[in-house]
Amino acid sequence: MSFPLAQRVSTGCGTACLVLSILLIAPSRVDGQTRPDFTGVWTTTFTTPQDAAWRVEDFGCFLGCPVAVYQRFRDVLKDPANSERPFELLLAEAWEFAAKQLAANLTPEGLALRDRIGFDDAQVIQCEPLGFGRQVTAPLPIRIEQRDDRVILSYEEWSVVRTVYMDGRGHPSNLPPSRYGHSIGRYEGGALVIETAGISASSLWPELGGGGYTDRLRTVERYARDGQWLKLEFTLTDPTVLREPLVYEKFWRFTPGVEFFPHSCETISGKP
Repeated sequence: MSFPLAQRVSTGCGTACLVLSILLIAPSRVDGQTRPDFTGVWTTTFTTPQDAAWRVEDFGCFLGCPVAVYQRFRDVLKDPANSERPFELLLAEAWEFAAKQLAANLTPEGLALRDRIGFDDAQVIQCEPLGFGRQVTAPLPIRIEQRDDRVILSYEEWSVVRTVYMDGRGHPSNLPPSRYGHSIGRYEGGALVIETAGISASSLWPELGGGGYTDRLRTVERYARDGQWLKLEFTLTDPTVLREPLVYEKFWRFTPGVEFFPHSCETISGKP
């Protein structure tokens, strides 16, 4: 697997970017408490591989990884016996481990769904936007905007924009399934917690074991910031296909100088 090395950070930004960074990091107040700040553009190894802060396991988990797979990466990298082994081989082994972990967690219905979907990325081939489970951990940059009553999540991948309602409302009754569902959120200490329901059935990353989920899926995203790091804990619950909730981890870096680019079917697969 290759990673794009093109520099995407705006050149000549200088003092303007420094001032912007300070403004974006400054905390605000909500209900008399300091609101954690997530505003700005965040990227993964896929876009900013030149950032020296990235860890090797972040390159392997640029799509996000189940928690056990992230830990597997860390354990393998600590073993001196693996110091000279090619990264591509370690990556293939980690993804094979992810597939076995997922298979063990699938119900009979989940296994049947995985077999029907297969492991080819037909969504990309057919120019079909990602389903919710893959969109949340897509490798291209995200932009977070925090308002008093909502949070806006914009993804460069497929130019998707999500609204997370932060005004205390619940999910509507008789919510019809849609590709990105209905999201409500809250702040818990230093974390942004988002619950989503009403998600239409789709597939999971074939690289991490394939399979998919039904419209019974419900998810919880927990975003926590540590300096320039943004960590996501992404929990998927679907009693039809999963024996236990599936939990992913994913990391981004704060990159205020990175610009979004238009993303379309042409840029993904070369198809009109």
